[in-house]
Amino acid sequence: MAIRSPQRISKVSACVERTAKGIARRLPSFYRRFSSLSVRNISCLILVTAFGLRVALILAFHNLRANDNQELLNIAVSLATTRVFGNPYAIQTGPTAHSAPVYPFIIGLILWVFGNGARGNLIHLMFNSFLSSFQYSLLPRVAVAYGLNKRVGVLSGFFGALIPLDLLDGIRGAEAPLAGTTLIVLSLLVLHTWERQDFSTRSALVQGVCWGMGLLVAPTLIMVFLATSILSFLLFTFKRGEIIQYLAGLVCMIVLVLLPWTIRNYLQLGSFFFIRDDFGLEFSISNNGYALPNFEDNVRSGVYHSLHPITSYREASRVRELGEIDYNREKMSTALNWIGQNPIAFVRLTALRFLFFWFPKTLRPIESIALWLITISGLLGLFWLFRINRLAAVIISAIWLSFPLTFYVLQSSARYRYPIYWTFILLGSLAVDSLIRNFQVISSFGSKGKPT
Repeated sequence: MAIRSPQRISKVSACVERTAKGIARRLPSFYRRFSSLSVRNISCLILVTAFGLRVALILAFHNLRANDNQELLNIAVSLATTRVFGNPYAIQTGPTAHSAPVYPFIIGLILWVFGNGARGNLIHLMFNSFLSSFQYSLLPRVAVAYGLNKRVGVLSGFFGALIPLDLLDGIRGAEAPLAGTTLIVLSLLVLHTWERQDFSTRSALVQGVCWGMGLLVAPTLIMVFLATSILSFLLFTFKRGEIIQYLAGLVCMIVLVLLPWTIRNYLQLGSFFFIRDDFGLEFSISNNGYALPNFEDNVRSGVYHSLHPITSYREASRVRELGEIDYNREKMSTALNWIGQNPIAFVRLTALRFLFFWFPKTLRPIESIALWLITISGLLGLFWLFRINRLAAVIISAIWLSFPLTFYVLQSSARYRYPIYWTFILLGSLAVDSLIRNFQVISSFGSKGKPT
């Protein structure tokens, strides 16, 4: 390995310093262009930019299919053609609760109107693109609500719009874009309640409906609901009686929203459960003697294809024979038996899945590195957020601590963290903005201190 001379190191350092100063000089002018615009206008500009870019990419890759979650797409096709919420696997298996209902019903409606061919696929992709773009257009509003400077929202919104590291997850990632947008709205509702200490009956009713609909989009949001509910109880001890009534009303409204879907599941599948019934299947695929921590690795090794009824006719036939409920119970029992016999292997898989959730492993190394840097910058941004708005920082911390818990015991995929991707780019932008402002202060101080 060649040793570089001090002169060359000095030149490289000077080049890096000039580049950093150039960025620091140009960013303020970039920000000033948007400072005169309202948050609404900035959000609209981000939405148009993000959506336009994604539509252009969809048209450029004309053979792109909206089938990242084939089970969900099969349910939507079944709804569009037979009006049955079912048949998610390789063969006809009847009614299902493999997926939460909201997104398949929306896609089923699109396919019913536009057909299950190229036109329906295009509208499906464009719908996902709009959801992904809308999510980024909300970031300026989130930044202002969190007490951050508007420029942080501008930077994070345009970063998500123009640097689509999440492109395939955002366009083909099934319900992930809708789940991310839902989580933004729910987090703002929680912040509004905490800041105003509004634990009224009206607030409980409104938020209960919103949380109930959110859970019908992505049941994993239940972990965030539990975390924020516990924090409400702990943070506002001086209003404990009022909060107990508020949480009771919140839970009652959630139950009422979930009740029709729960009754449907009992009538068609013969059992009560929480929204989805496929956890046993996913848990067993992720925890067995051949399982690897990463989804893509399990696909390449053949583990996924041999064990999942979406690709295995043997497993799909087993679902039809036993029924979804008993099939998933059987799979859960098999996985728990394996864990009992192989606790060290399970701990190792879980540790690696924890690592891959925060530092994703993708098929493209450059994408993985970019996502790692976004994670690190987001963690740095959380430090600054605690100094600016402690309640907002607590909400983000609650999301980060609670949302991933389910995915630590399932095979990892970058798509699984998409619903909280906005938190990383928002806080990463806060970290970048804070570092640049600090660099400007230091540079200004240094230039004033130079002898004349």
